[in-house]
Order: sequence, then C-alpha cells, then structure tokens
Amino acid sequence: MECLEKVAEIKVRYLPHKVNGPRLRNPTDVLDYLKLFYDTDTMSLQEQVLVVYLNRSANVIGVYKHSVGGLDSTIIDVRIILGTALKIGAQQIILSHNHPSGQLVPSADDLRITSKIKEAGNIMDITVVDHLLVDSFFNFYSFAQNGEL
Repeated sequence: MECLEKVAEIKVRYLPHKVNGPRLRNPTDVLDYLKLFYDTDTMSLQEQVLVVYLNRSANVIGVYKHSVGGLDSTIIDVRIILGTALKIGAQQIILSHNHPSGQLVPSADDLRITSKIKEAGNIMDITVVDHLLVDSFFNFYSFAQNGEL
C-alpha cells in the first residue's frame, strides 16, 4: 500500500492596499456609491449582484460584482461572498441587487438568501449591515430600514 507523505499546503498571504474608501453611514450613501458600479445599460434587462465590503468603521474596502443573471434571477453564492470578506479582512458587508422588473418588494428568495448570508456571517463575526434592492432609476428598498435584518 502506498504511503502518502505529502498533503496539499495552503499558504495565506495578505497584501493590503491602504484604501481610505468613503464611509457609508446610511442607505442613501450606499446607493450613491453603488451607482458607480452598476451597469446602467443593462439594469432593466439583467439582475446584478454587488457586495460592498467594509471595515469596522464602515469605510469601504472594496466592491465586488458577484454575479449577473437574467431577467428575474441570478446566482448568489454565500461561500464566495463570505470567503472574499475573510480574505480581505472585511468586518461588515452590504448586499445589493437590482430588480429589472422595477418592483422594489423583496421576494421570498431575496429574504431567504439575505437571512442565510446573515447567519453564516454571524458565525464569522461578519455583519450584514443592509441589503438594498434597486431599480433602473435608483429607487431603492433597504432591508435594514424595513426591519428585514
């Protein structure tokens, strides 16, 4: 029988950039910032999911365009969202996605995935601060303001 002497090695490397991103204090600040990252040419056609990563002081570390989908859905992978947060040392996240239909009412799937990310984040001390639904005119629905978090 062959003896395994080697195992896969994981090497962690952290190369931070000194980023003094803006401090996001409320959903309006978040939305104003996210306008820079949404593809406005396709907001009425495809769902886009953006994740804002923040430090403890609510300063932006970075924004990740997580997925782009179809007219009424897209894939949201909790492991990728939280794995990215761990890798960059984020302590808070804000989720956002658009509804091409223009309906700013969270679906059952929106509520479920937000809860799932929040619960998983809690285990790792990563706080989900808000989840914004936006339409192509940048009207929004805030989960935090509406008691959904």
